Amino acid sequence: MEKMMTIPPHRARKSLGQNFLTDPSIAQKIVDFLDPAIPKETPLIEIGPGKGILTRALLNKTSNLILLEKDNTLIPDLTERFGTIPGVRIIRADALDYPFGEGDAYQSPPFSGGDYRIVSNLPYNISVPLLFRFLSTPKPPLEMVLMFQREVARRIVASTGSDDYGHLSVAMALSASARKVLDLKPGSFYPAPKVHSSVVLIQPRIFESDGEREQIRNALTLSRKLFSYRRRTLQNALQLAFPETPKSDFEEIINLSGLSPAKRVERLLPEEFHLISMTMQET
Repeated sequence: MEKMMTIPPHRARKSLGQNFLTDPSIAQKIVDFLDPAIPKETPLIEIGPGKGILTRALLNKTSNLILLEKDNTLIPDLTERFGTIPGVRIIRADALDYPFGEGDAYQSPPFSGGDYRIVSNLPYNISVPLLFRFLSTPKPPLEMVLMFQREVARRIVASTGSDDYGHLSVAMALSASARKVLDLKPGSFYPAPKVHSSVVLIQPRIFESDGEREQIRNALTLSRKLFSYRRRTLQNALQLAFPETPKSDFEEIINLSGLSPAKRVERLLPEEFHLISMTMQET
């Protein structure tokens, strides 16, 4: 049985949210959630490879691996261990600024404008902004296997009406399919975080047109505004979110949507946010 990985001396940088996975058997479980039907030559991006424990497991899953690392102090070790392996590219970059699915870099090898996948033990301090970035790019990845703080993972997969249900839940339901596949204790990392972690498998939605994508974007803008008043009724929340709009306009919008004005925001289904948004655009 594989034992915990011994982490070489490296002061984890709190500002980068660094908590290195240490158990090779867990790393293998994580990469095994990747869809085996997707061709191995499909580019696979690992964000924040750190000490390379996930990287080692990913080598058997792809022949086209891109390691995206922001911490320049980790680049020499990654280069020494993986830089000469065919099909592995090491790029020093900030994932928040990297052009996923767009721009000249995406149109050039190894992507060449085609499909790609993402795997990452995400830095928890930027995990949600990164997730929204992945989903909003013109060409989202085919699939993502991502690690989050457990509370964030619960919000991602939450059902309508639950305590964890909110804007993030709506955004995921309208933009992708997601399921939590693995929970991890703090002791699986070095340094051990103060929170538990969860791995989520995400398959972004394929939009038929730019117009459809724009409709979802509008629905998410509405969701974000209304969840500022999550316990208010739909009628009241709309008036608070859009104070410049006459009350009679919202009465018409709600009536045309076929919803009850007394329904609370936290009880609205993801598709109902979409419906309200569409109705607002049409009236």
